[in-house]
Amino acid sequence: ILQKKTYSRTTLCLMAQLRRQKEIRLPPASVSIESELYNCRHGSELIFKLHPLLIARHVLFSTTYPVQDSTTFSRDKFHDLPWTSTQTTCKEFDPNRCISLILDTAGTFNFIYKWTTAEGETIEKKGYFLVEPKTSIPINSLTLQTYIVRCLGPLEEWKPRLSLSKFCNYNAIHLTPVQERGLSDSAYSIKDHLKLHPNIISADAKAKLSSSPHIKIQNTICADFSYEVDIGHLLLEEALRNMSSEWGLLRVTDLVWNHCSFDTTWLRDHPDAGYNLENSPHLILAYVMDRELFLLSKEIGEGKCQESYGLLPKVQDHNDYKHRLRNLLSDCLQKRTRLEEYYLLDVDTVYESVHTKLQAAQYSKLGVSDKKLEPINKMFVRHSACVDEDLALQVFFGELNDASSAGKVESCLSRFKESLIEMNRESLNSMTQLHTAVINSTMDRFNYRFCDESGPQLQTVSSTTPICPVYFFHLDGVTWLTDEQIQTPDNARRVLAHNGYVYGEWNPLLQTAGPESSMYLRRGIEVWGDSCKLNYGDKPEDNPWLWEYMRHYTILMARMFDGFRIDNCHNTPIHVAEYFLDEARRINPNILVIAELFTNSLETDKQFINRMGLNLLIREAIHIKEPKSLTSYIYQLGGSSLVGSMFHQKTLPSNGDTPLAIFYDTTHDNQCLIVAHSVFDVVPTTAVLSMSTSPVGSCRGYDELIPHMIDVVKEKRLYSSYKEDEMSSGIFKIKRELNKLHSNLVTEGYTEMYVDFLTDTVLSITRHNPNTLESHVLITHTCFSYPDAQYKPTKQAKHKPFPIPTLFLDGQVSEIVLEAFIKEDTSVSYVEAEDVINGLVGYVPFIQMNINPNRSKLVKVNYSFTNFKVKVDFMDFPPGAVIVFLVRPTQESVNAANSLRGLAAFQQLNRVARTQYVEGMNARNTFDSEVSKLSLLDFNMLLYHSEGEEMELGGGLYDIPGYGKTVYAGLQGFVSILENIRRNNDLGHALCNNIREGNWMLEFIAK
Repeated sequence: ILQKKTYSRTTLCLMAQLRRQKEIRLPPASVSIESELYNCRHGSELIFKLHPLLIARHVLFSTTYPVQDSTTFSRDKFHDLPWTSTQTTCKEFDPNRCISLILDTAGTFNFIYKWTTAEGETIEKKGYFLVEPKTSIPINSLTLQTYIVRCLGPLEEWKPRLSLSKFCNYNAIHLTPVQERGLSDSAYSIKDHLKLHPNIISADAKAKLSSSPHIKIQNTICADFSYEVDIGHLLLEEALRNMSSEWGLLRVTDLVWNHCSFDTTWLRDHPDAGYNLENSPHLILAYVMDRELFLLSKEIGEGKCQESYGLLPKVQDHNDYKHRLRNLLSDCLQKRTRLEEYYLLDVDTVYESVHTKLQAAQYSKLGVSDKKLEPINKMFVRHSACVDEDLALQVFFGELNDASSAGKVESCLSRFKESLIEMNRESLNSMTQLHTAVINSTMDRFNYRFCDESGPQLQTVSSTTPICPVYFFHLDGVTWLTDEQIQTPDNARRVLAHNGYVYGEWNPLLQTAGPESSMYLRRGIEVWGDSCKLNYGDKPEDNPWLWEYMRHYTILMARMFDGFRIDNCHNTPIHVAEYFLDEARRINPNILVIAELFTNSLETDKQFINRMGLNLLIREAIHIKEPKSLTSYIYQLGGSSLVGSMFHQKTLPSNGDTPLAIFYDTTHDNQCLIVAHSVFDVVPTTAVLSMSTSPVGSCRGYDELIPHMIDVVKEKRLYSSYKEDEMSSGIFKIKRELNKLHSNLVTEGYTEMYVDFLTDTVLSITRHNPNTLESHVLITHTCFSYPDAQYKPTKQAKHKPFPIPTLFLDGQVSEIVLEAFIKEDTSVSYVEAEDVINGLVGYVPFIQMNINPNRSKLVKVNYSFTNFKVKVDFMDFPPGAVIVFLVRPTQESVNAANSLRGLAAFQQLNRVARTQYVEGMNARNTFDSEVSKLSLLDFNMLLYHSEGEEMELGGGLYDIPGYGKTVYAGLQGFVSILENIRRNNDLGHALCNNIREGNWMLEFIAK
């Protein structure tokens, strides 16, 4: 920007400085602030001010932010801060008093403010603010590529495979877990969190490093915790640091706290690390349901259901089979599980027990309660349900006193007994509803597993391929337990719950396997059969071995990587993630935290973000079903401003921020875009993402046009290695330029955005630099499904041009930064290689970069349309095409902006700086010269003038369509409105619409 000499260095530095402050105005008691999100840049200043209703109060303020260099962060340690003022001294009720923090420590921090009301009530309110980590790359310019570690091969082969990221201008790489994998070989089924997978580093390589294959790690929580860590971590850390230093890449990896592999060795010694039937007896009912569903599957596989229900082991006619299976479940499941026996009360026994207790009680001391009495079964044994007898006495007999008649006592007893009968009735109804929900869920899973084209399409029902996934697994050869066997502690602790993904409506703030959740009982989880869900309890003391083990796993990864991706974050207990992220930040204070967080609730997202200190949430373009849905994603994810946004004062009052996200074209655990959309949408999708103001991500295989998902479990082949002269295939060169463009748009200050549609499928995105007034304009022809043959670009035949209306651009088209599309070569067919992962070769990329507009193959640019607009005609813009224009303002616009901006910037400088700022000084001198000629009457006309005064001169006030008249005819009439518009950046205001539609307001002011 400086080289273009549009503005002086002083002006640009000042403009950048104007956005380095954020103000939080602390609201009164009636307004909640705890759920608001305040994202702050590292090194910025955060200012707290009081709401006008609190100015007259004695407000105390404290925060967990470490205010001194020697202070260490602790979530429980608050620091009291004094109020300061812009005045020389700060008086107690000074309306200008504030608290200012210079934010040079990354993480999430609490603040508390409290005051006493006139009635003597103390009110305390709490909030959070987040400080971004200080990274070598601006977070919004992040371009990240995911690699499945298994497909990289041994460590010595990583560099040639990872070099593709460098060529394509990715500035960050994400590696799936590097730890030893379990029996399924899934990337996320970790067998030992403290060992590298043996395929990464050979025994010979370790031997060269040291004669000792392990390094010691100190423990702090559990005195009995003792283990050694694979020394291969040092080799991997060194290799990653060298690549990062050479290529300038950030390193990100997954953290998997929520589960481990079901064949993890240490589970035998520490079965309490999982949710078993001893430490989580509430899961016994879910286990009984799981057992009976499995046994039914086994009986179907053995042919035992053929005669009664016509169910053969082999699934053929899908609709008929589903009908018969539902009949079987409806007839048999509730009879076999008999879950109501866990909640049905023995009415006479419970009645007599409470009656006996009542007879021994003193009525006046019973107390009263309005709580609902419900059956309880703390032991989860059949026929052992009871009620809280003390609560029963309070609910049904609390109205009695020592003078109550025998008749009244009998009436209360009768009402109590009737309530017991009603409880049993409700329990039966509840169990019927539960079994209906279970049957529906089971049929959904059966349909996916056996019938759905997107599922595994199993053919035969058996004990190895049951009708639905199994929720529990058994250690040490233990098989399905009977009800009696469950009551033996040694048996119960060796039955553990699998982890899985929760589908449907749920509360992610609750533990899915905890006593407050019924997800396992209601079969609301898509379980991963190779996993074990880990049970941390509420604090480290509840399971010290597990907390210490995972703490050291986290520390190892914090040493090795610059960022984390929290796997299955929505299913990870918040207090667990809080603890481990605090430990990680002690080792690596500027760790970048990305989260796989899908809660379907903005408010819940904010709770996770605030408490964990999440920097970016993962969002995926592949789930977008139509081009127009892209617009909301693009606007929201990066927190961008609209083109033409108002300039703000140095301190920007914040009403809360939206969560920041990293926008993926495709993630590694979803179907590839070629299958979900079409191969012709690969370039448009990545182009749209490159124009967003959010960080962007992709996975290895996207740029190579791999026509299938690279499975994190099943894929055993390796990624291909490419030499520099082999980069002409795929979309490597196109992605290289788009990633470069994405980073440049952030670092060069293109902070404003506008999205529009030329047709239903042709999308326009403008990224505007409010300082230089330059814009990059992307036009892309999206292709969410395969195009009509007449428009499809092929190498063998000429296609018909797609009709697109003429585009008009404000300014001057300086150059075409990029134009690209891909052609289909129908003479080449795809053959999947056996040893390496290979992409489509029948699609040929076309790309031109940094060309004169006259050389474009896609459009014709007409410069002679007007002095201020450029006409763009689309000669041939096929599906899958993209073009990016660099549009610069006219010289007249630059001169006018320099004059106005120079004057505005000059006003912000102190006296010494003003003497050094020649550009601003000249603008001020010109302004002063004109203003000095004005009289007080002139000032009144210029700034104010009421409607009556204007009418005397034959005029009137300015009438804004959709708003009404201004208060004054002069400048103040417009400034008052613009101040409100600027505060909320309300570009949809009637005045903004009026300005966009014509120059009437400017002409009114000039006259």
